Amino acid sequence: MAEAIVYKCPNCGAGISYSGENEKMTCEYCGSEIEVAEFLKSEEFKKQGDKSDDFDTIFEEKDWSDDDGGEFSVHTCPSCGGQLITDTNTAATKCIYCGNPATISERLMGVYRPDLVIPFKTTKEDAVASLKNLYKGKPLLPRLFKDQNRIESVKGVYLPFWLFSCDTDSKFTYRAQRVRHWSDSRYNYTKTDHFRLYRSGEMSFISIPADGSRKTDDALMEAIEPYNMNDAVPFKPVYLAGFYADKYDVEPNECKDRIKDRIMNSISDELLRTATGYSGITKESSNIKYNKNDVKYALFPVWLLITEYKGKKYTFAMNGETGKAIGDLPIDYGKFFGILSGLTAAICAVFTAIGLLI
Repeated sequence: MAEAIVYKCPNCGAGISYSGENEKMTCEYCGSEIEVAEFLKSEEFKKQGDKSDDFDTIFEEKDWSDDDGGEFSVHTCPSCGGQLITDTNTAATKCIYCGNPATISERLMGVYRPDLVIPFKTTKEDAVASLKNLYKGKPLLPRLFKDQNRIESVKGVYLPFWLFSCDTDSKFTYRAQRVRHWSDSRYNYTKTDHFRLYRSGEMSFISIPADGSRKTDDALMEAIEPYNMNDAVPFKPVYLAGFYADKYDVEPNECKDRIKDRIMNSISDELLRTATGYSGITKESSNIKYNKNDVKYALFPVWLLITEYKGKKYTFAMNGETGKAIGDLPIDYGKFFGILSGLTAAICAVFTAIGLLI
C-alpha cells in the first residue's frame, strides 16, 4: 500500500493547502499564510520532501506510454492512517476521513512529472458565483442543478495538458473572385473575375494546449482558453495541496491531429488577412513544414462540476486562472410541458372570454 503526501503547517502541524486567492500556502486551522518559496525552505517541507524526480529530457527522449496495471489503487493518509482509494490517474485528492489534502507522489514521478503548472488564481467562491450566474434566468433547468449542495460540490482540479511548440514555413494557394455589378437604361450587368492567390509565410507557435485527459471534453477545455503562460511556474507538488489533480492518460501523439488543425486554421487566418477586396475566397491547397518541434507537460487549474441527468453527463468548467466559464445545461421537459399546458389553457380561456363578449 503506497503512502500519500500531506504537507503540514509549520506552525500548528495541520494539513496546509495552496490558496489561489492570496497565492500562498494557507492553513485553515491556525490561519497561517506562508509564501511558497518560504514554505519550500521550511523544515516541515524537507521532512516530507519532494518525492518526484527531474523531468528535463526533451520530447523525443521520453517514453510517454502508460503502463498502470489496475483501475484503482489504495494509499495511506499520513495524517490519520485512513485509506485513500483513487483511480490510476489521480495525482492529488483529499482524505475523506480527516479532510487533509494529499498528493500521490508516484503519480508525479518520471514521465508523469509535469514541466510546468499554472497555480489557481480564482477561488471556489468565484466558481460558485459563476455557476449561479449561469443558472439565472433558466426556468426549465432541472431542480437537481439548482440544488445548493450540488452547486457547492464544484471542485478545483489540476488537469493535464500537453503544450506544443514549433516553427512553421507555409505555402497556401487560394481561388478568389471579384464581382462587379452595374446597369444602364436597358440591362443589369454582372462581371466576375477569377484569381489564383499565392500566400506564404513563417510563423512560430509557443505552448499550444491540448487536453491530456479522457475524462474531460476537448471542446469544453478549448472553450475556457486562453491561459496566460506568463503565470506558469516550474512544477512543485505543493501547488496541488488542497486541490484535486489528474495525471495524463492521453499521450501527446494522440493530440497531433487536433494541434495540426489549430495550427492550420491560425496560419490560414493570418494569410487571409493579406487578401482583401475579393467577394469570395476558397482554399485550394496548403503545404506546411514543421521544425523545432517541442512538447511539454503541464497542469492547468480548472473549477469543475460534472452532473449526470437521465443518463447524460453535463459539465460546468471555469478557468481557474482567468475565471472564464462555460457549461452545458439540460432541459426539464416536465416543466416545459407544464408551462406549455398552462399557457395553452390561458390562451383558450382568453379566446373563450372574447367569444362570450361577441
